Amino acid sequence: MTIWTILGIEPTQNKKEIKKAYAKMAKVYHPETHPEQFEQLQEAYQKALEYAKGNPVHQEEPVKVEPETKPETHLEFDVDPIESNVPPIPRSKELFQETKETNKTDNNQYVVENIVSSLPKKIDATTLKDLFENSLVQTYKSDPIFCGKLEKALIKKTFIGTYEEFQVMLKLLDEHGFIQAKKKVQKFQNAYLVSSKQSKVYRAIFIIVVIAVSGALTLFMQNIEDDSEPDDTKQVEPLDIDTDKTMNRLNEPFLNGFTIKDGSLIDENDHVVIENIDDVIYTMSNYIVIHNDQGYLSYDTKTKTSVNLEYNDVVLVQRKEETTTYYLGLNQDGTWYLSDLQGNVLEQLAEDPSLSNDLEVIEY
Repeated sequence: MTIWTILGIEPTQNKKEIKKAYAKMAKVYHPETHPEQFEQLQEAYQKALEYAKGNPVHQEEPVKVEPETKPETHLEFDVDPIESNVPPIPRSKELFQETKETNKTDNNQYVVENIVSSLPKKIDATTLKDLFENSLVQTYKSDPIFCGKLEKALIKKTFIGTYEEFQVMLKLLDEHGFIQAKKKVQKFQNAYLVSSKQSKVYRAIFIIVVIAVSGALTLFMQNIEDDSEPDDTKQVEPLDIDTDKTMNRLNEPFLNGFTIKDGSLIDENDHVVIENIDDVIYTMSNYIVIHNDQGYLSYDTKTKTSVNLEYNDVVLVQRKEETTTYYLGLNQDGTWYLSDLQGNVLEQLAEDPSLSNDLEVIEY
């Protein structure tokens, strides 16, 4: 049996076609129900990829896994073995278990690499649902090593969809315990909400400006018609709304004249202070905590100074017994710290803030 017969395709150097054939046959020959056939399939798949790279491969060489055989050995006993007092040698269960787990880990790593290579760069709700319903993912979903590698791959992807589709993805990730991937999806959902809200606010601004201008013209005409009477009317200034100041529902207008426009932080003199902003963590009080292509940083609009937050992830948190004070949750290689808004560490946390009974991660 040749490698192409096992894969069920004609000889080809098209890697995509080879991977597609392997994925199809892997569903037929499951590693737990057909271990020998699955091992044959893996060997054929590797040889086909070598062939696709232009390396010489014996395509017609049979790919077959033969069990190890040993020649029969005949022993002569001086005494009847039944009457012998030599105890039997016990089987090492620990060694057997260790070998089994090692093989399982190797197989899982191979399977997850093939699954990850088939994922698109942009993932929507349908793609994520199909991923978790995949028979191989269902088989290895209880293996923490497999799930960890799969979650790391998902974190590097871009998630797209409507608000309802983001909710479906968050539910799926929560059900499978992919906490870090869930946080990544929440950020994409927040960006989607900000974009949607801005379009609505732009329309609202236009209406408000029209009403304000109409009101101002009306008052002006009344003053001209009745110039002889004292002016006791106190004109109310129109509401000044800047959509660049309302990046999310937590925000109040920035203090000290700072705004965010076109992905940049701009001071009261229209000078660009920080560029390439892709996420706003916090904007209340004097502080603005943002994320850009350089990482996370906290900017004080009062002193006009910034502090780089050298952490993998930064989230806004509150103590559940407090309602007015905000803190930052800082993640450094899996270890979480609690800090003030300037990044000054107050304490080390025992666990992820989202799992804490004392802290609450603010949804923004």
